[in-house]
Amino acid sequence: MNLRSSSIIASLVVLVIQLELIQGYCTPKNKYCWPSENVWQRRLGSCLDGNLHKFNPTVLLRCQNINSSMVLGESANGACMQIPECSKRFCLADQPSNLPSYSVEAKTTRDVVRAFKFANRFNIAVTVKTTGHSFSGSSFGRDTLMIWMRNFQKFGDISTTFEDSCHVKYPASIKIGGGQIWSEIYSKIAGTEYNIMGALAPVVSAAGGWLQGSGLSPLSRQHGLGVDNVISFKVVQPNGCVVTADACRNKDLFWALRGGGGGTFGVVVSTQYRLLPKKPITFLALGLSPIQIPFEQYLRIVHRFMDFWTVKSAILDNRWGGLWNGTSLALFFEGDRKEAEATLINDLFAWRSQFNEAFHQNIFTLLQDFPGVSEASIALAQFFQLDNTAIASSTKDIGNRLIPKKWIKENPQAAAGILKRLFKETLQTGKFVSSYILGGAVSNVLIRRRQSK
Repeated sequence: MNLRSSSIIASLVVLVIQLELIQGYCTPKNKYCWPSENVWQRRLGSCLDGNLHKFNPTVLLRCQNINSSMVLGESANGACMQIPECSKRFCLADQPSNLPSYSVEAKTTRDVVRAFKFANRFNIAVTVKTTGHSFSGSSFGRDTLMIWMRNFQKFGDISTTFEDSCHVKYPASIKIGGGQIWSEIYSKIAGTEYNIMGALAPVVSAAGGWLQGSGLSPLSRQHGLGVDNVISFKVVQPNGCVVTADACRNKDLFWALRGGGGGTFGVVVSTQYRLLPKKPITFLALGLSPIQIPFEQYLRIVHRFMDFWTVKSAILDNRWGGLWNGTSLALFFEGDRKEAEATLINDLFAWRSQFNEAFHQNIFTLLQDFPGVSEASIALAQFFQLDNTAIASSTKDIGNRLIPKKWIKENPQAAAGILKRLFKETLQTGKFVSSYILGGAVSNVLIRRRQSK
C-alpha cells in the first residue's frame, strides 16, 4: 500500500468519525470512536479505585429479587430503578433495555470531574442517577456513561453563620451531599431546634431529582417548594469545572437548577439548604374501607367524604399539607394539637359522627403528635414501612391537573362530582389517583421565579 492510499484510508476513517459526531454521541456500535475496554480501565477506571462498573443485561436480574426501596437504590452499582419498567427504553416493557454502558460510582467531586472529562474526550453521553425515582427514566440512558451519586461523600453539617456571595447571612442551614437521601437528613435534624422542609418519601435523594425538579413537600403550602429553600449549589458542570451557584454568583445556573430537572445542567455535589425554626407537627391519617358492608353503602360513605373534603380543602389553613385521594388523607400540620383541632380535626370528627357507630370501623383515623418534622418523618416511615416497601411492578400513565381554589369555592358540587367520577374510573380501570394539596406558598412560585431571574 502506497502513502497516497494510506492517506485516503486515514481520511475516510476521520470522515466516518466526524459523521458519527455530527449525528450524535459516540455509541458502542461505532468501533472508530468507542473506547476499548482497555482504554476505559486505563484512562478512567484506574483513577477511580475500582469504582468504574461495566454493565451488561444480566445485571438487571439482580434488581428483580430486591423487595426494599432502600436496598434497591444502593444495589447493582446503580443499575436498579425504583420503577422496574424504567430500565426499558421509554419505560415500556416491550422496549429494549435502556441500560447505560458503564457507571462511575462517584464518591468525591474529583470522581465526577474525571467522568465528565472522559466522556467529553470520547463524545459519550452522560446520565446522572442517585436513587432512580425518575418516572420518565431520565436518569437511565442506553450507551451512556452514568454518574451514580448514591455513595457520594456525605455531609449534614448544620451552620448558624452561613453567608452567600450576596453577603446575606442565614441563621440556620444544612449542607447536603449530592447522594444523601432524606432519611439521612432527617436523622441529622432530629433532636435539634430545627425543622426542615423535605420529601414525604425518606428514600428519595435530597439534592437530586426531587430538589432540582422543584421539591414538593407536605410543608410546601407554608414554606414554598424545595427550590425556594436552597441557598446555594456546588456543581460540576459538563466541561468539568466546579462552580458555586447562588443568587449573586452564576445566577443563571442557580435559576436553572431550581426546577430544570436533575442532571440537566451538571451534577450537584452539595447544596446549602435552609432550616426552619422547630415547631410541633400533628399528623392526621384517614382511610375509608369497605369492611363488612355492602359496596353500595361503602360508596355512599366515599361520596359523602368527597362532598365534605371538596368544601373543606378549599379553605384549609396553609399549615396543613400532604396527600389525599378518593378514600384517604395523609396530612401534616405545623403547629400544636389545639391549633390542628381548630383548623380541621374537629370538623372531620364531626363529619364522622354523622354515621352510626357500626360504620366507624369503615372510617379509620390516626392522630399523632411529634416534636418536629424530622421526628415525624422517621416515625411515620417506620409505621407505614416506607423504607422497606417494594415499588410497584407496573407503571401507569402519569398526568396532572391544577384545579383553581376559586373555582372549587364557587362550584363545590361540580368539583365533588369530578372527584366522584375519578373514583369510579379508579375502580373500573385500576388507575390510581393521588393528589398533593397545593395552594398557599406554592401558588407564588411563578412570581418568585420571575423576580429571581
